[in-house]
Amino acid sequence: MPLVVPAAATVKVPFSGAFTGSVMDLHWGDSFRVSPTVTWFSVTASGAAQGPYTYAQPKTCTISGTPLPSNVWMTTNCA
Repeated sequence: MPLVVPAAATVKVPFSGAFTGSVMDLHWGDSFRVSPTVTWFSVTASGAAQGPYTYAQPKTCTISGTPLPSNVWMTTNCA
């Protein structure tokens, strides 16, 4: 999803992706790793775009909610 982010701003966005395994095997306090790929362009004061720039930064996510059979969504914190 495209976002416009001012220079030096912190951005928090939800993400989703393929999951292999059973969410029922995840419990409160469990951790897993994700490797989101981020691509961005810089826009100069004159309006010229520079880039694209891309990087992948692995994150460790910790479950802070318990998944239920009727609700595969859970709360995680990734750092």
